[in-house]
Amino acid sequence: ALPIYVAGGAAGGAIPVHRFDASAYPAEARHRAYQDLVAFAFRVTDPEPDFVALVDTYRLDRMVVHHSDVGAQTFDRSLEQIRRDGLSHFALQAVISGEVDGDFGGRPIHTRDGEVFIADLRRPFRMRTSRVKVVTLGIGRELLDPLGPAGTDLHGHVIRGAAGELLTEYLRVMAERLPRLSAEALPGLTRATLSLIETCLTGVERAA
Repeated sequence: ALPIYVAGGAAGGAIPVHRFDASAYPAEARHRAYQDLVAFAFRVTDPEPDFVALVDTYRLDRMVVHHSDVGAQTFDRSLEQIRRDGLSHFALQAVISGEVDGDFGGRPIHTRDGEVFIADLRRPFRMRTSRVKVVTLGIGRELLDPLGPAGTDLHGHVIRGAAGELLTEYLRVMAERLPRLSAEALPGLTRATLSLIETCLTGVERAA
């Protein structure tokens, strides 16, 4: 199962949400609290001074959505971590603002506003971020693997240009509107999201 930090409850058919806000902790404890939050998958180090983190987490029908505003730091997913936690899903991250530099098994990437990258949690990677606003989807590999063109290595794959901008804007608006949607909308929203990801992986830009 895909991890969600807290299995929240909600009344009136609303979508359960868990909010992590580092400002609820003393300044010297904020990054440690964030470390504890993500320790199921990552080691995070080298935070910027005055570290901030605000993360809203939702479970869709078959995906987990993290809507985040997080300070600069380094993320590391090592072979040791992979063996320990056994996670096998993909993380698809849309960069709303900020920059991410990473090494995905020898595949260097640099992403910025309006670009989307994919990480395979069965494989190691390391990345350094500026302060970023991002939407991250945790997607089971049985859902994402069939969506890319045959032979595509999705680990470190970056969606740029019109396709990246379209997918980023869609995910930003979706994440902002999730608190106003009912749980009954989730299956349809999941189908629509997967369909758009497939379209963006296969290319949406017209020929020059």
